[in-house]
Amino acid sequence: MFPGIARLFKLRRDPSLSIAIKKTLNCLYGKLAETRKIYLSWKRGRMPENAEYRAGDFYVPKEIPTAHTCFAVAGAVTGGCRKALYDAMMTDPGAIVAVHTDGIVSRRELPLRLGGALGEWEAIPTESTVLIGAGVYMNRIDGEEREAIRGFQAKDALFPQLKELDGTLAGIECLHGVTLCEASKRDYVLLNQLLTWKKYLSVNMDDGRCWPRDWQSFREAFTNAQESTPFVIATRDVMRQARTKAMLSKSIAKKHLKRNL
Repeated sequence: MFPGIARLFKLRRDPSLSIAIKKTLNCLYGKLAETRKIYLSWKRGRMPENAEYRAGDFYVPKEIPTAHTCFAVAGAVTGGCRKALYDAMMTDPGAIVAVHTDGIVSRRELPLRLGGALGEWEAIPTESTVLIGAGVYMNRIDGEEREAIRGFQAKDALFPQLKELDGTLAGIECLHGVTLCEASKRDYVLLNQLLTWKKYLSVNMDDGRCWPRDWQSFREAFTNAQESTPFVIATRDVMRQARTKAMLSKSIAKKHLKRNL
C-alpha cells in the first residue's frame, strides 16, 4: 500500500533527514487512524452525558472518519506491532521488565534479529533503569542519564527532583497553552495563553504490571528494587498454572475412579 516506506526508513540513518522522516512516518500511521470531531445540536429527549454547552445551546460531539481514514490498515499496523512485541517477550518471559509501544525493557539481551532494516530490532545496553510507569522512566547509558516523562516538559529535568521526594505524589508546575476547546468551556479570553498548571505524578501510577506492593515514596523507588511483571506475561503464567492444576485434578479424578472400580 505504501511502497516507499522501506526506502524512507533506510534514509532515516542520514542525520540531516532523520527527524523529518521519523515525523513523516509517524504522521502517516496517525492519518490512517484519524477521525474528525463534529458537533450535532441536541434538540429533545434525554440529554447525553457527553453533551457540551456552546454558544447558548447544547451540542453532542461525534467522531467521523476523514477522507484518508482506514481503520483496517491502522489496526493491522497496531496488531502487527503488538504481535512482534509479544513474540519477542515470549523468547525469554522471565527477563521482561516492561514493554512500551515499540520497545521492550529486559534484564538481558533477547535472541532477536538485530539490524537497521525495517522490522529488525536494535539493542541498547543500559547501566541502570528506573521505571515509574508508562512513559515515565530514566535510563543511564554510557554514563548519561536520559529521562522520559510523558506530559511534562523535557527541559525540566524532573528525575533529580523526584529522587529527593519522601511522598508518593509529586505536584509539578507546567506551562500549558490553552486550546480552543478548553477556552470554549471556560473563557475565550484564555485562548492561546500560556498558563501555569499543576500536574500530579504518583509513584504508584503503573497499573500495567503486577507489583508485589506499593512504593512508599519516590525516594524508595530510586534506592530499592522490586520484581514486577507485565500483565501480558503474568496473565500467561496464571493461565498456564490454572491449566496445569486442571490437568492434575483431572488425572487425580481418573485415578480415584479406577480405584473405586
